[in-house]
Amino acid sequence: MCVFIFVPVFWPVPAIWFSAFGLCVGYAARLRNTYWVGYTQRMMFAQSRGKSHLRVADVLTTSARMAVMLGCLVVCLIFTSLPVTAQEKPVIEDRSLIDKARDGDLEGVRLEILAGANVNERGIKDGTALHAAADWGHAHVVRVLLELGAQPDRRDANRATALSLAARRGNTEVVAILLAGGADPNRVAQDNEVPLISAARLGFHQVVGTLLAAGADPEETDSTGRTARDWASILRLQQVLLALDKAEAAR
Repeated sequence: MCVFIFVPVFWPVPAIWFSAFGLCVGYAARLRNTYWVGYTQRMMFAQSRGKSHLRVADVLTTSARMAVMLGCLVVCLIFTSLPVTAQEKPVIEDRSLIDKARDGDLEGVRLEILAGANVNERGIKDGTALHAAADWGHAHVVRVLLELGAQPDRRDANRATALSLAARRGNTEVVAILLAGGADPNRVAQDNEVPLISAARLGFHQVVGTLLAAGADPEETDSTGRTARDWASILRLQQVLLALDKAEAAR
């Protein structure tokens, strides 16, 4: 029996070919070991009974096993070559309003609100529609949700805010909309980081500049005691350092 291991792959990934080849080579080695043990036992039996015709049967058996092994190799390579599309929507559906915000369906969001949905209702992991829209970069939905009363500084179960999610995505437009809508640039979010440190650590210099212009404190530290400048220096992010220097010179 041939055993297949299915793993998500992105074509082309040569490492997966080597994995499939290694799987079948290992299986072939097991077949070889099993064959020789059986062959030795049968030859001892044949010598004691004088039945030399078992050699022919062994040759046929070996050919059949080699055919099975090659078939397994071909099938493994076929399956590992199949392209896998990225999962763009959570498998578990959230509240209808949050799902529509995540999809960027502005008309659907409006209809949900008109039907009585709470703009700040929480869904999976305590996320809100604003979290979903900000995380997925739907600036037009973020703007409307804020106009309809969405609270910009709410945290989800991971302590993430809509602003911290947008900052980590490097989405300057969404960050600017949230700041204009009252989001606190110095509110500590997931991983005990303020959005400025997250953006600096990830190299999003434009987001860094936008946050600093809105009053983000460059002296804020994370759980390691590092500031945004510390991370930019460690990671050698020159554009982030320039944005920090420019903001400091303007003060």
